[in-house]
Amino acid sequence: MSLKPEILRKLKAKASGLNRWIEIVLETDNTSPNYPLFCQVLANYIKTMEALFRVIKKSA
Repeated sequence: MSLKPEILRKLKAKASGLNRWIEIVLETDNTSPNYPLFCQVLANYIKTMEALFRVIKKSA
């Protein structure tokens, strides 16, 4: 299966961002006032990755 270059580029960028936000959430104390915001950003990254994978699955 060969991915279109723009889809592959988006996937790599999102995977990198997802990795970083997982680290941030794991390193943040859950009593921090920023913790809910960080969790929401992580959830948004996961939703975006799910959407990208649906596009990949359809194009396969």
